[in-house]
Amino acid sequence: MAIEVAMIVASVLELSRIFNIPDFIVSFFLVSIGTSLPELVVDLGAIRRGEVEIAIGDIVGSCIIDASIAIGIGQVFFPQAVSADLAMPAILYIILASIGVIFLIVYREKVDKKTGIVLITFYLLLYILLFVIRTSPVWDIPSSATMIKGLI
Repeated sequence: MAIEVAMIVASVLELSRIFNIPDFIVSFFLVSIGTSLPELVVDLGAIRRGEVEIAIGDIVGSCIIDASIAIGIGQVFFPQAVSADLAMPAILYIILASIGVIFLIVYREKVDKKTGIVLITFYLLLYILLFVIRTSPVWDIPSSATMIKGLI
């Protein structure tokens, strides 16, 4: 497994270099989709069999693991300073996506095909926004951390 991880990291870095795209953007799209596909297959299988609670439990559980345990273990064994400028857009997205999902479920009282399309569109729009902000010199905006501190 360590060899595969090293190959994935090296590939992400090489793609970033070749296309002159920040590592964060390549990993946000390619690595996250690659690590989520096995879960997606499990979740779709569970939903197809009518085991919706299994799918929801897996989705919520993996979000909690990714947001806390995976980051925490990484910092315990390989401590590195994580820039607020890098972390804040992702944190803001998680908050907005969570609010969006809650709103859609409460407002529509169900999760259906239309809700799914809205969520996929939300993801794609965020990806495009992050790509534009991270790659365009035109977007000379204050850091996310500075903007958040200004709101508090």
